[in-house]
Amino acid sequence: MHREQKTLSRITRWAGTALLAAAMVAAPIMVAPAHAESVEPDVYTTPGGHVTNGRYWNTSCEKYASNVVRCRTDIWAFTAQLINGTYQRVEGWVFNNLTYLPSPRANWATNNLGKNAEWTSAEGRKWRTECDTPATGRGGCRSYIWVKQIRHEPIIGGHGQATGYIFTPFEGWVFNNITRFSSSASPAVSSVPPHVLVQATLGWEGFGPLKIGAEYVPLKDMGYMSTVKGANDCGSFSETQLLSQRGVKINAGMTYRSSPIIEVHLKTPSSATVDGARVGMTIAQVKAIYGARYKVDMVRNYSADPDGPLFGVDLEVGRVVQDGKDVPFPRELLFTVHEDSTKAITDADKVNRIIMRVINVRGPAPTDQIYTLCNPGDKWEPNGDPGSGD
Repeated sequence: MHREQKTLSRITRWAGTALLAAAMVAAPIMVAPAHAESVEPDVYTTPGGHVTNGRYWNTSCEKYASNVVRCRTDIWAFTAQLINGTYQRVEGWVFNNLTYLPSPRANWATNNLGKNAEWTSAEGRKWRTECDTPATGRGGCRSYIWVKQIRHEPIIGGHGQATGYIFTPFEGWVFNNITRFSSSASPAVSSVPPHVLVQATLGWEGFGPLKIGAEYVPLKDMGYMSTVKGANDCGSFSETQLLSQRGVKINAGMTYRSSPIIEVHLKTPSSATVDGARVGMTIAQVKAIYGARYKVDMVRNYSADPDGPLFGVDLEVGRVVQDGKDVPFPRELLFTVHEDSTKAITDADKVNRIIMRVINVRGPAPTDQIYTLCNPGDKWEPNGDPGSGD
């Protein structure tokens, strides 16, 4: 099971203790998004860390030539490594492939990565490239390299769980890179694409790689979070400049190293929802985008941030649950306009924060549970994963 899948199952345990922990400003209005869908960027050609199909990816791009851009993609995975004379599974970033972004086929006339070829490099390694085949599709090439490596397969026990691993040598062709040719349908790319956060929009799944349910630790390894000391020496995290400079904040159920994201906040106009709503818009503009599909309600909210403007305050809000029946972890979208819970909202008010969060379906939590980072009663290990207790 991938990290994200395991994390999502943990949200259920926290639903009654922390899912209402929202770092909010007063008097928010919540509306139903207009059914727009977030578009997932290509993990192989978009710089930055990604969370796609439950896996963690990290891509960097650079100029390979004056008119060719090359991207390198790593994946978070297990590999077999020889440690103290024995093979062990080690988790970390592993090279996945290189991608040469679309450019004219003529650019590759003398380059083996852009034509059918077999050769041995100066380092003595064997390579081969195939182009315009069923494997590559028309308008592209794939290059493979001959490798010798150790692979690992699980030994499955009686309960379907891995009881160990078998390490075996492997020798053969392994995919290394893809070269894409430009066409009328796939224009040439001669500059490094913008970072994934620049392309991201806020939708029900989250904000780009900041997916609901994604864990803090891989986000730290992707450069989105940094480690800080918690009040009682539990591992805690804060946003790096990559997020803070774009006015993006995230909150988790609790500040453990494996905590899942349950909230994403936009605090500046530089980012938008999938439907185009931004901080700085008036409520009238928000209504024009989403329509009058919100209702006023009184809810009791807790600030997830001790330095935040609210804690345990009754607020008048608009509430609309995520569309669809049997949504396991329904979400809501909120627009906040000021910090005065007694002041009525008007169409002329300007949005100062947009929040997408998981809804607490079991009610608010006691304040001591919200601020207890390592509660022994929950059987959590400081700076580690949760125990088996419920």
